[in-house]
Amino acid sequence: AFVDGDRGGELILKELLQTSDIDFVARAPQTREVEEIPQKLIMKALKNKIPAEQYAEMYDIKIDKKIKQMKEGMEEKQPQPQSKKEKSKKEAKQQTIQKPKYEEKIMEKDEEKIITEKQKGYGKILDEISGSLKAVLFDKNDNELKKIPVRELTDSLKKSDNISTVVFDGIITQRLLDIANSKNVKEIVGIKIGNVVKMPSSVRVLTKKDLD
Repeated sequence: AFVDGDRGGELILKELLQTSDIDFVARAPQTREVEEIPQKLIMKALKNKIPAEQYAEMYDIKIDKKIKQMKEGMEEKQPQPQSKKEKSKKEAKQQTIQKPKYEEKIMEKDEEKIITEKQKGYGKILDEISGSLKAVLFDKNDNELKKIPVRELTDSLKKSDNISTVVFDGIITQRLLDIANSKNVKEIVGIKIGNVVKMPSSVRVLTKKDLD
């Protein structure tokens, strides 16, 4: 969705997020309308688009559960018919693979966390990228792998197997944690935690408040 940068655009976007299936959100510069801005600003706004789920978390907008479930269902690949031989191989493989461990709980707002010097360093990086909508990825040896736009974060995690820590200028969502857990990411540092009820026990989660 690409809407005006004024109050009217904000109201339209809020309604769309509550009633429609939207992947990304882009807005015209503040107080400007889409129809009146030049192509250069249009391209810039589209380049800076952010995932709709993150936008909703940032502005406390509730996304209809039915729409969210429908969207997640469409993202799942339809299983192909398998022969008996393939099915038996798959079942044998599944028996040897341990499912990622989850600790189901609602986050405590004032949960006390012990912060290491390395994590304090992540806090400094978070301050540096604040307002940029960027994410910085690190390997298990704490070497910086790359810096990317937040909108590319989930895809980068899905395609990589060597990311150990993520520091990003955004909201930590349930979907991001699920992907991080499946890719063995050990630590995620973000601005704040969104509506998370299923916390992976193997992923350390830190926010700006924890590191201040």
